[in-house]
Amino acid sequence: MDILLGVMFAVLGSIFYGVSVVPRKLSKQKVSTFVMFDGLGFFIASVVFFGIIKLCGNTENLFDIHLILWGALCGTIWMAGSTFFFMALDRIGLSKSSQWKNLQGPIGAFLIFFILSEASSVNIWFLLASITAIFISALLFSIKGKNEKKFNIWGIVFATTAAILYGCVALIQKYLSMEGFVFAQQIWFSLFVFLSAFIFMLIKEKNVKCFKEPFKKDNAMGLLGGGLYFLGSLFVALAYSYMSGSVAFTIVQLNAFWIILIGIIFFKEIDFKQHWKRIVLGFLFVALGIGMLSFA
Repeated sequence: MDILLGVMFAVLGSIFYGVSVVPRKLSKQKVSTFVMFDGLGFFIASVVFFGIIKLCGNTENLFDIHLILWGALCGTIWMAGSTFFFMALDRIGLSKSSQWKNLQGPIGAFLIFFILSEASSVNIWFLLASITAIFISALLFSIKGKNEKKFNIWGIVFATTAAILYGCVALIQKYLSMEGFVFAQQIWFSLFVFLSAFIFMLIKEKNVKCFKEPFKKDNAMGLLGGGLYFLGSLFVALAYSYMSGSVAFTIVQLNAFWIILIGIIFFKEIDFKQHWKRIVLGFLFVALGIGMLSFA
C-alpha cells in the first residue's frame, strides 16, 4: 500500500511540475523578476498549507537550525536552476529546453544513490544507459522551431546547467524528508527561493517597481507558477516518505512528457506533421531513459 501511495504522489508531483512552467510562456516579465514572483507564490502557498496542517496536529519543528540551513541552500540552488531554465525556455521553447533539463533525472538519481546510501542497489550500467537515452532524446528534439533563425547552443547550455542544479535540489529534498521534515522543508526552501531571487533582481534591475502592481498579468503568472510548483514539491516530498528517493525521482521525470506535449500541442513550438518521426522517436528515448533509470 505504501508503494502505491508513493507512486501516486510521484505521478501527481510530475504533473504539477510540468504545468508549473507554463506560466512563464504566458508572461513577458524579465526572467529575474519572474523567478522572484515564482518564489513568492511558492512561499505563500507553503505558509498557508503549513499553517493548516499545524492546526491539524503536525509536530514538525519549523525552527530546527539543521532544516533552516539546508532549506536555505536548497532554495538558493533552485533559484539559480530556475533562472537558467527560464532563460533556456525563452530561447528554445518548452519542448526542447525540458528535454535537456530532463537530464536532472539521472543526475539526481546518481547523487541520491551514492550520497544517501542507496548505492547498494545501483546498477551503474543502467544509469549510464539512462543518461545516454535521455541525451539522444534531447538531440532528437533539438529541431529548429518556426521562429528560430539558427540553432541556439546557449539555450542548451542553460537547460543543461539547470538540470545539474535541479539534481542537487532533489538530493537535498530527499535528505530533509529522511530527517522527518516533509512539510516544514517547503517553508524554508520557498523563502530562500524568494529572498535569493529578490536580491538577484535588485542587483540586476536596481529597482522594485514591479511591486507596485504585484497582480499585473506578467507578475501574477509568476505567483501562479510558484503555487503550482509548491503542489509538485509537496507531492514529491510525500512520495519520498513512502518509497526510495531514486525511484520516486525517476517517476517524477514524467514531467518531461507533460511539458513536451504542452509545448507541441498548445504552443506549436515544433511542427508535428513535418517532424513527427523525430518527435515520436524522441518520446521513445525519453521512455527508455526513464525505464533504465528505474532498473538502475
